[in-house]
Amino acid sequence: VGLPLAALVDAQGAVWNAFAQIGRFDRGLLAQTVGVAAGGATIAAVVGGLGVMLGLVLGGGVRGGSVLEVRDSLLLLPWLMPGVLLGAICVRGLSSLAWAGWFYPTTGFLIVLLAVRTLFAPVKVMRLMGSTLPRSWFEAAALHQISRRRVFFVIALPLLAPGLLVGWAVAYWLILAETGLLVMVAPAGMETLMMRVFHLLHYGYEDEVAAACLWVLILGLGPLLAGGWAVTKLGRGRLC
Repeated sequence: VGLPLAALVDAQGAVWNAFAQIGRFDRGLLAQTVGVAAGGATIAAVVGGLGVMLGLVLGGGVRGGSVLEVRDSLLLLPWLMPGVLLGAICVRGLSSLAWAGWFYPTTGFLIVLLAVRTLFAPVKVMRLMGSTLPRSWFEAAALHQISRRRVFFVIALPLLAPGLLVGWAVAYWLILAETGLLVMVAPAGMETLMMRVFHLLHYGYEDEVAAACLWVLILGLGPLLAGGWAVTKLGRGRLC
């Protein structure tokens, strides 16, 4: 995204015309971009973030050790692997299964793969936040025979909910900038802004590339602005 933005510094009318045209005529493209990124980030946050919280409650707090370090390293593998290679492996594996043939050429398969690729983000954020909760709280809850369900909803979820949102946002930003996996796995008729940037770079349309990259930045700032607005509203509500 950074390189084409140099064109915005000396932007002529063509860049802003291309920017306006995307916003006016390609709303479906913007909606698909946000939908894919938000869908993948939501799955990653629910599976990863809530999974860490459940492990926190069941295990009585975060426990360090080599097992967790190995698990974190394994979660990083899908992200460190080139997106094209990850997509090729998954498509080859699913295409060989007769019962899964209907799934891999769909947008749902792409969203699930993006969630797997960015799963490490919410898991890492939630694990770091979970380590700040004293284990004595969980030991006291067990001593007083408080149900794990109540510990989850009264202690873990309220205190770690901000981390869940941060993990979601990180996964969203990573998916928003993803290109290789999208180009490899996206079904026919599905396009995102980064896919358009990828194709436009091959034809040298610098103005359209700069406009598309600017839209990526705007969509990436969306969760940040929404979060700031929500925090402001909550702060005013408490003051009132």
